[in-house]
Amino acid sequence: MRKLISYYLPVVLLMGCGDGGKQINESDFTLGKGVSVLKLEGCTKSGLSKDITIKKDSEAYVIVIEGAFSCETEQLKPYLTLPINRRATLVIPQKATSAVFKSNCECNRSLSIRLEGRVERGDNVYVLNNSEVLGHVVVP
Repeated sequence: MRKLISYYLPVVLLMGCGDGGKQINESDFTLGKGVSVLKLEGCTKSGLSKDITIKKDSEAYVIVIEGAFSCETEQLKPYLTLPINRRATLVIPQKATSAVFKSNCECNRSLSIRLEGRVERGDNVYVLNNSEVLGHVVVP
């Protein structure tokens, strides 16, 4: 019995220790909370490019994504996964506009997304579009 107590007591004590950081209220938290689209530009047929930048804008960060997106899709609300080991993934989901035919057409689009209260300096944000990683940025 003594061995059991001496083994589990430190575990129980460590479980109660916290870093005193901000706690997430689970009842109103979603992956989309604090993530909003500022600007979405339609398809341009100019050459396909790929660029991801991030900058601080007052109390939030704005990430600007320029890259190849499918032509015949509807942009859905993006969401950000919880950062694990200072790495989070910004997912840009899309919905096909045609249920019958899938187009291989790609065009260049620009998308600006505001991240408020979800990332902090030094975090890596990976950008995922249609199951493809477009790239990543480090939060300044």
